[in-house]
Amino acid sequence: MNLNVEVGDEIEAVLKARAQAQGVTPDRIASQVLKDAFDGEISQSAEPSASAGQFWQEILDNMKDTPMEEYEKLPRDSASQVDHYLYGHPRDESGFRGYSLLGRTHQ
Repeated sequence: MNLNVEVGDEIEAVLKARAQAQGVTPDRIASQVLKDAFDGEISQSAEPSASAGQFWQEILDNMKDTPMEEYEKLPRDSASQVDHYLYGHPRDESGFRGYSLLGRTHQ
């Protein structure tokens, strides 16, 4: 269900700040506040179970406002060199050429 609610400037600022701090959308924060407010009235069976589709949709929702320029700043070999970028391991020079986050083939 989508619900449009008018909130004052102060509440909007708090929602945006909390959403940014948690890395989610303001909609997600507002939804959680409503769930918490009505917690006693919602039966556990009425809540949908988490699925892979919901997980990826949440990821996409969190990424939708990121400009493409930010993705272009990511290393092109991020998939094949994940251990190097995350853990500081030496680069893997085995010659594997995978796919970047932008879907371009490494050469």
